[in-house]
Amino acid sequence: VPEDGDAYDAASASVATQTVTAAGTNTTLASTASAGSVFGQAVTFTATVSVASPSTAPLTGVNVAFYDGATLIGISPVNSGGIATLTTSALSVASHSILALAYAATNSNFAYSYSILPQNVAPANTTTTVTSSASGGSIYGQNVTFTAVVAPVLPGAGTPDGVVLFFHDAVSTSNLIGVGTLSGGTATLSTNVLS
Repeated sequence: VPEDGDAYDAASASVATQTVTAAGTNTTLASTASAGSVFGQAVTFTATVSVASPSTAPLTGVNVAFYDGATLIGISPVNSGGIATLTTSALSVASHSILALAYAATNSNFAYSYSILPQNVAPANTTTTVTSSASGGSIYGQNVTFTAVVAPVLPGAGTPDGVVLFFHDAVSTSNLIGVGTLSGGTATLSTNVLS
């Protein structure tokens, strides 16, 4: 466009098309129990999301969806530092593939990205305490009830189920005196066959 007062040049204009696409993102995933966890243990997964070069736009309106395989286990927003976290204690005993998928939740400014992390969950260790209804001693033929309480060892959690095998003297097939089914972490066995 000519300067004011220029009577010799007519005004002209030019139009350019500028296509703007979504900025790329990068996602990494970490676990507080990277060496493996046990059943019932609370594990925190941390997804770190960043904007890919050459974009320098602030990362806003992005969520991270956390999946255990194909199952969605939670969604967390990405904070101003690019961090989204999810804590769960519901992983079963198995080898899991945890996926963190970062996506634009409130706009289309950012492209999705993801990261996958293996998480192995082992059975939790337990402690067993057994008590007798005749702890002071019994007589031959007297009915005695034994109560076994089974509890997980930290960091494991939950209520154990299954059965408890009761033996006398030593753990062997010939010394088995009965089986009790756990309910609420407790199993009982009543017997009057002790010699």
